[in-house]
Amino acid sequence: MSPSVLWSLIAVYLIWGSTYFGMRVALTGFPPFLQGGLRYMAAGLILLLFLKLRKVAWPDRQQTLNAAMVGILLTVVGHGMVLYAEQDVSSAVAAIAVGVSPVWAAVWSALWGRAPRGTEWVGLLLGVVGIVVLNSGKDLSAAPLAMLALIIAPMSWSFGTVWSKQIRMPEGIMNTALQIFFGGMASALVGLLLGEKITHVPSQAWVAFWYLVVFGSIIAYNAFMYLVRTVSTPLAMSYAYVNPIVALMVGHFLGGETITLQSILACLLILVAVVLLTRPQGGPAQDQRQKSDSPSD
Repeated sequence: MSPSVLWSLIAVYLIWGSTYFGMRVALTGFPPFLQGGLRYMAAGLILLLFLKLRKVAWPDRQQTLNAAMVGILLTVVGHGMVLYAEQDVSSAVAAIAVGVSPVWAAVWSALWGRAPRGTEWVGLLLGVVGIVVLNSGKDLSAAPLAMLALIIAPMSWSFGTVWSKQIRMPEGIMNTALQIFFGGMASALVGLLLGEKITHVPSQAWVAFWYLVVFGSIIAYNAFMYLVRTVSTPLAMSYAYVNPIVALMVGHFLGGETITLQSILACLLILVAVVLLTRPQGGPAQDQRQKSDSPSD
């Protein structure tokens, strides 16, 4: 595993895991879709300004449109609906919903002839079991609309992730910048149409908001896009298994949440799942799959 891949995995594991707590704090001042919209637009504008100063060429129309569509699938539907649901559901429900994202990604990948192989399937199933064990015994009740949102959210995020490997996308940081900028615009529009308003934002919500902008949207999102381009889809999506563990640790140290023996068992299951997903799947079939990962129109 190259150092770039390793550091990218660490970024999405640790940073996105900590954003569970950050989003909950930010919700005290920003309603869900406006929170996501302003967060992603701010991050996108910062990246676009950086690219402008670097005199990076703007991608062609098709690449720009593709980035916008993928950005909407990931940020508006995938991320926005989780935030919307968290108004009515427990974090346990949200964690389980996000935890099945790698399985959905495997389903979508199979449609393009890139189904997981060998130990990847074992890793995927163990990861889901770990997520369920981690959250079993907690209140899993939820409002019907919130549950529907949590069904659609991981389907949309994983589909957008897999689909982005099949189409022509902008290169490097430009890809991230356009995805989150257009996705942020669409999310803010959804928030306004739903009647969301920002009245009073406490200081802790501002701190959480800018943490989400810089670390969650600029650093970790770029790391995730790099993984999507570089490694297998199951490995890129493995963050969904690790994030709840990190969220548990952050909640323990910052929010006083209790860590039980059951939580430790779940963490061990998820750790084994991640080890299986990070193992190289050698052989001619894997070589052929890597060659076919180059995007097309």
